[in-house]
Amino acid sequence: MTVPGDPTASGAASEPDRGDPIVPVGPAAASGPSPGVDLVPPPPSTSDWPAQATDAIVDLVDQVKAKTTGPAITVARGLVFGVIVGVLGIVVAILLLVFLVRITTEVLELAWDGAGVWLTYLIYGAVFIAVGAVLFRKRHVRGLD
Repeated sequence: MTVPGDPTASGAASEPDRGDPIVPVGPAAASGPSPGVDLVPPPPSTSDWPAQATDAIVDLVDQVKAKTTGPAITVARGLVFGVIVGVLGIVVAILLLVFLVRITTEVLELAWDGAGVWLTYLIYGAVFIAVGAVLFRKRHVRGLD
């Protein structure tokens, strides 16, 4: 039994219901959207490209800084600490020499009354002359080698 308007009853195709979407199949679907069909924009990107660009620039600047100012800072620190150590070494050497002269003078004054100062100068003068003579003999003169 057939009901009038039943699409399955007859072999003829009937017009689809207006509520059903029309989905193109075949070459019409591959050719692209047809006029009047709204395109849906892609979802917003989750990547944060401004932050990535900023990080790339900061990394590049850090690499340049590490290769240029890093060695310069190391050399400057070495020079500053070297000057400080040199000056402190000279000060300590002078204070040690003054201490030794004073101690020698006092010890010689106790042992030999009135001879402490000149005998101290004689002893240290002889020591410095001997050290100077040894260093003078070890020098290298160009042309005599």
